[in-house]
Amino acid sequence: MVGVVTEVTGDLVSIESFVVIDGAGNSHKFIPGQGMTVAGGPASHLRDHLVSGERVKVLFHPGSNGELIADDVQDVN
Repeated sequence: MVGVVTEVTGDLVSIESFVVIDGAGNSHKFIPGQGMTVAGGPASHLRDHLVSGERVKVLFHPGSNGELIADDVQDVN
């Protein structure tokens, strides 16, 4: 899923969740999966995307309770 990060919850070290709006304007809330990286770095890099508005690609899977679990987040050029 490709979109823009509009919200990041958590502290400077760990991310609890983040929201991405896709090209159709739909909002998707993700929970970071075990070992999730953002552009090969720490999850805190999501805050850079929140500020810059640069798009990301989120690779994810559905969780057992219907939540979206983010496996990897990549920069989109």
